Amino acid sequence: MHGVLDAGLNIAEPVLHEYHQLFSVTAPRAAATTAYRLAGPICTPADVLYNHWRLPPLAPGHVLAIMDTGAYFVPFSTTFSFPKPAIVVHDGDTVTVARRRETFDDMAALDDPGR
Repeated sequence: MHGVLDAGLNIAEPVLHEYHQLFSVTAPRAAATTAYRLAGPICTPADVLYNHWRLPPLAPGHVLAIMDTGAYFVPFSTTFSFPKPAIVVHDGDTVTVARRRETFDDMAALDDPGR
């Protein structure tokens, strides 16, 4: 099965050479019965984050989390064609939004079409 994610190499490039656990936020206790090839939204065959990862059955809107992303995911990320997602910090039972989701207006705010 294939899953196309909102984030790919543009956001999570370090997963290509580091191990990062991936799990379902939508169905955290559901059995991981289906193997997926998880690709990002960029139109290139290289935009594959996980080639064979078992998850519960996915549907549009399903939320996944890449664990232990740390400091390198933020500076390595790009806005290539897509706004950046929010950054959250999970500490025990507390989830805090550390950076809100970027909008298209955020991406275009520095443009000066008058030049």
